[in-house]
Amino acid sequence: MRLEVAPGFGLRQEDILAPEPAASAAEGIARYRQWQTERQRTIESGQLPAFRIVSPTEGIEDPPELRSIVIESVATVAERPGGRRFGTLVHAILRDLDLQGAPGQIAALARVHARLLDAPGEESDAAAAAVEAAWAHPLLSRARAAQRCHRELPIHLRLEDGRLLEGVIDLAFVEQDRWVVVDFKSRFRRRRPLPAPVAMVSLRTIEAHRTRGCRASAANLR
Repeated sequence: MRLEVAPGFGLRQEDILAPEPAASAAEGIARYRQWQTERQRTIESGQLPAFRIVSPTEGIEDPPELRSIVIESVATVAERPGGRRFGTLVHAILRDLDLQGAPGQIAALARVHARLLDAPGEESDAAAAAVEAAWAHPLLSRARAAQRCHRELPIHLRLEDGRLLEGVIDLAFVEQDRWVVVDFKSRFRRRRPLPAPVAMVSLRTIEAHRTRGCRASAANLR
């Protein structure tokens, strides 16, 4: 039997419990407090939004340079339905419409999107009629003839106060080195003010990223 053998259980490193020099303890406390400060600073900065995103319909002020917006109208046979669903239906058809295709596709697209939106047949027929009238408008004929044409074009514009403006242009095409921005309106009330900021912002964005010498114009098709 071996006697006077050091026990092999408990704390083998007895120096762990040994008193630490005061200078080392103060240094460790300083590092901990610095970590606490940096952690709190990170938490506070993480609570602040990195981007203040706004849309053109959120009361954006008019730009310093006011531009004229052409109002184009299509022929209507009867009173159109109203409401957000009908507007969404018309915009969906115009979005998915093949500008180089045949007008016969409009009725089929209207039925498909009406089912997706749970819209009645009356709204489907009215939306198809509205898009057919827009199809025959000279503005869309010009878009079909353009070599460069975009629909549902996302736009981003950094405003002077740091806000980031996001929106979508319904239709934009280049015609003779000039951008033409089109905003579709399925329901236009004369008593309501024209939502000019949408078209104005589109103009500002297009011209902010334009090729040298290229200008832009805007139109509302209703």
